This record gives sequence, structure tokens and C-alpha cells, in this order.
Amino acid sequence: MEYGPAAPSYYNSRLPSGQIYRIHDNFEILTEILPSDRARDADRSAMIIPHSAAIDLAPLIMILHFIPLSRKALLNFGTEIVNDFGYDESWWAGALIDMSDQLDDNGSDSGSDDESNASMSKRLIVECQRLMAFLDGGSKRSFATLDNLLLDIPSDYKSIFNGQVRSNDNTIGLFLKSLTKYWGENNDLSNVFRATVISHDSENEIPLCNLSVEVPSNSPRSLYQIIDEMIWPDGIYENWFVKVPDILTLTFKRGDEQSGTGFAIPEFWRPDRYKKDSIPSVKWMMERQSEVENQLAILRNKKYKLLNYQGKSVVKFLDVSVDYFKEMKTRSKDNELIELNEIEKDDPLSETMDELILIRNKWDSKIRDITETIMHLEQELEQIILLNERGELKCEASSGDTVKLRDYILSGVILSPTEFYIRTKKSQLIDDDKIEWYKFHYNAAPGTSCVVEKVTIEKVIEIVTIGSVEYSAQEVSVVYTSSEAWDDVHRISLPPKLDEFIVLDRMAFEDELSRESDPIVLADREHIESQEFDLEDKIKTEEFS
Repeated sequence: MEYGPAAPSYYNSRLPSGQIYRIHDNFEILTEILPSDRARDADRSAMIIPHSAAIDLAPLIMILHFIPLSRKALLNFGTEIVNDFGYDESWWAGALIDMSDQLDDNGSDSGSDDESNASMSKRLIVECQRLMAFLDGGSKRSFATLDNLLLDIPSDYKSIFNGQVRSNDNTIGLFLKSLTKYWGENNDLSNVFRATVISHDSENEIPLCNLSVEVPSNSPRSLYQIIDEMIWPDGIYENWFVKVPDILTLTFKRGDEQSGTGFAIPEFWRPDRYKKDSIPSVKWMMERQSEVENQLAILRNKKYKLLNYQGKSVVKFLDVSVDYFKEMKTRSKDNELIELNEIEKDDPLSETMDELILIRNKWDSKIRDITETIMHLEQELEQIILLNERGELKCEASSGDTVKLRDYILSGVILSPTEFYIRTKKSQLIDDDKIEWYKFHYNAAPGTSCVVEKVTIEKVIEIVTIGSVEYSAQEVSVVYTSSEAWDDVHRISLPPKLDEFIVLDRMAFEDELSRESDPIVLADREHIESQEFDLEDKIKTEEFS
């Protein structure tokens, strides 16, 4: 066992820790690992092994397990759809648990695609319930695979899952779509994950389970700038979200084939900005920003022309001219060429100087007025840009109020198939809830380890911007959640039959551990290992000879 950058006491009980696990998505290799090497310490979290046929699902399911509402949803809100969950002592390594007698509709043998997909959808729900229960830690096993879950993906989605390259509708979206397909429309469970969108080229609401975001090659200022241009291209406000779910996933794809997002994603995001009720404020802000930018361009050009003529400073010319006539007047007085009262009345030098001073003062006043107007417009533009970057909305100038939108919390990041980040929350009785982030990192080679270590949210955002160092042109997926999704009211207990499954699994695993420590078993293992060693030694000797 190894730890991250701090001592074991640094980590909270039952939260992710620095424990490392040997991993491999191969049944034979997994089952050869000794039970004692597969045991989970009491203060360590259970893990799901990444699978090459669905590279995002293991990280996604682990992220969703830590969010109370999504865990509750993947437990089917605590409702069981089978009389029992079956059992196989090697289910965790990928052995299929046969549930056909309970899940095939009415025992039908017609074999139609609709019936097959309906059965698979039910199996998918059951397997999600199993995985949520397993991640709770009751079985005492360290890790499990996704094999049973992948068998239960409806057939019309399997062509996507079986590839190792993400498609436009990637595994995250298809997995969540598979769940909502079983739950159906306008269901509380579906509403946890599924957004609905109105598009100008469609009369019907379009369901959306994962927002695919194309990041332009130029450097965007913010997430809002990108999605504004994606949802409202050319300033046409004919698309909007009808409903924003409590759990919303986004996958970023770089146009320059680089990893990472290329810009800093926010810790808090406000997707309600893209609902229909927000469009008037967004439209006014965008139009006002355009007006201010045009006014600034005109005023800056006007100021430049006032200050310069043929590349020369007009103000400097006026100052020099006034100074010149002042000097000429002083010389005239010193030489006593004319009387003072006559100078004040009739001296052309004085008249010219006074006119120049008047012109210069008017010029200065005009420049000051333009400069002050530019300053106010720049402040207004800066405020509008800042509000847009924060996702805040401002009403028209008559009221000037900002529109309050819900904060969605960055709750998980999938940087690559072998590196992801999870937000955790530990409720406190007196103090504020304790929020912590953990990095999960698997070495790329099969059969190697996973290290879990504590990180800051600032580090997470920095790493998401840069991207994976192991995978080039790698999309980044993030999970945003409403604050409601983290409410402890959603922390439900396992339903009875599912709890029985975990108890049975724990008993089976404890029996494995007991058999491993049996002296006879130990002697047999030592004998087998000795024979293997002798055989290897004999082969090497023969090769040397």
C-alpha cells in the first residue's frame, strides 16, 4: 500500500485515499490476484476499473456515486425492479449474473429488437444499482469491473461503446440516454440527467444528456463565450434550454487537436443563462456591449484626430503658440515700446494671445469631455464583459438590476481514460461542509496501479486547461451539478434486496480470505509456486545449455 503526498491521517475516513490497486480489465488476470491483495481497508473507497470498450464510464460512475442525487438516481430512487439481484462470486471480475428469468418481458421468445432493448435497459438499471451498492463499500472488495454493465447497453448504442475513440455522441451521453430511455420522458429520474432544448429548426423539444462543446482555435475568454456562440450563432436567439437537469455533463473538443480545454473553466457555472426567460436580458446585454464598443471606437478616433494633425500634436502646437505670444508681449513691455493701457486695448499680440488661450481652453474642455465619456463607457463595457464571463445577467438600464441565476458546481472532471478528479463533501454539524477534491491516476500500462491523492480546486482548473500529458487530442468531460444535488436529503439507504446482495458478496469475500489463510491452502500454494519456480529454472538451464 502506498499513499499520496501526505501521511495516511491526512485523508478523511471513507473518502478516496492514497491506496493503490493493481488493475486490469481481464477476468483471468483479475481472479488470479490473491484475495488479501483485493481487500479494501476500512478507510478506503472502492474503485471501478476503467474499461477499454467504454473509456469514460468508470470515472463517470465513480463521480456520480459521490453526488447524493445522482447516486440516488442510479439506485433507481431506491426502487427495486427485481425480486433478487442474483449472485456469482466472480461478478466483480466480469462473470455474468444471469437475470433472464426476472428481466425478460413475460418470458417472451419473440426476440424482437424492442423487447431485447427493453430487457437490456432493465438490466442496465439493475447493474447500476449493484455498482452504487458496491461503491458504498459494504462488500469489502477493493475494485470491480464494468463488464456486466456493458453487456446491458441497448443494442442500438453498442457500436459506439465498442470503439475506443469517442464519437460526437460519446459514451457519457449514450450511457445517460440509455438510463433515461428506460425511465421515460417527464420522469423524476430522467429529469436528473436529461436537458431539453428547443431549436429554431425543430418544432419538438430535443433531449440532451451530454453537451458536446467545440472549443475554437482562437483563445476564448470564458465558457460562456463559447456556449453563447454555439447556442446563439450570429446573435440569433432562437435556441434555448427548456429544462436544465440537476446533473449536466459537458465534453470539450479542441479544434486544434490539443488536449485540455485551453481556457479556465469556472468552479461555478450558470446554465440557466440559456433558458428562454433569460434571453431578453442576454440580448440586451449583447446589444448594449456592441453599442458601447462602437461608441468607444468613434470617440477614440475623434479624440485622436483632435489631439493630432498630420502626425503632430495639436495641443502641443496651441501650447507653444500661446507661450510664444506671451513671450512677445513680455518683450514689448520690457522695451517700453507702448504704454500698458494701450497694449491692453489695441495690441494685436494680446488679442491673438487671448484668442489662442480661449481656443486652447475650449479644446482642453472638449478633450476632457471625450476622455470622461470614454472612461465611463469603458467601465460599462468592462462590467458587461465581467457579467458575461460570470454568467450573470443585467436588466435594461431603466432598472440596472442583475438577474439571479442558480450556481452549478463543478463536481467531477474526466481528463483522460486514466486520469480523473472527484469532488467530495463531508457534512459538518457546526462548521461549513468540508469540500475536498481528489485526483485518481492510473498508469497507462495494463495491470499497473492507481494512485489517489488530494488536490485543490485551483489545481484541478489549471490541469483541465492544460489537459492530459499522456494523451494528445484528448477530449475533456466535466460534470456540473446544482447545489440541490449535493443536499444530504438525497442520501438514501440501499433497498433491502440490494443490501442482501452486498451482504452475500461480503460473506463470499470473507470466505475467500479465510480459505487463503488456511494452512493447507498456504502449503498447496507454496508447493505450486515451488514447482513453477523449478520449471522456470529448468527451462533457463536448458536454454543456457
